[in-house]
Amino acid sequence: MEANEKIVDMIAMNGELIRRYEEFYQQKQAEMQKIAAEIPTTVELVTKSGMIELNQQQELAQALQDPIKAQKLLQKAAQYVLDAQHNSGRLGQPVPGGMDGHNKSASTNGNGEPGVYRGGCRSADPSPAWLVAEQRLGMR
Repeated sequence: MEANEKIVDMIAMNGELIRRYEEFYQQKQAEMQKIAAEIPTTVELVTKSGMIELNQQQELAQALQDPIKAQKLLQKAAQYVLDAQHNSGRLGQPVPGGMDGHNKSASTNGNGEPGVYRGGCRSADPSPAWLVAEQRLGMR
């Protein structure tokens, strides 16, 4: 192969590399535009859900532009949800009502106070039924 042929081949290869790079760059720009278009909706939804405060919106919007930062935020949010689910059944924590948000009334602490607690103490005064049971069992 002559030098002229090698130069022509190198020019053709360089042209192909430049074409592929331009195609890749255009695809990347289109992806970034799609991401940027979704950021305001995401920030608004996260703010409405109470996960962030109004003064944190700009910081969230900037973090969502970077895919790695966005993944880190998603990981933190998922861990927060897992921790909340794990801690919801601990002793002394309110037992959630039903799916409709109503608290159960059949299992209040005897005084009709809202907020049923697992492991929570009952009233210091025994109920009338308990007094009758103690009398019949000869405990009083």
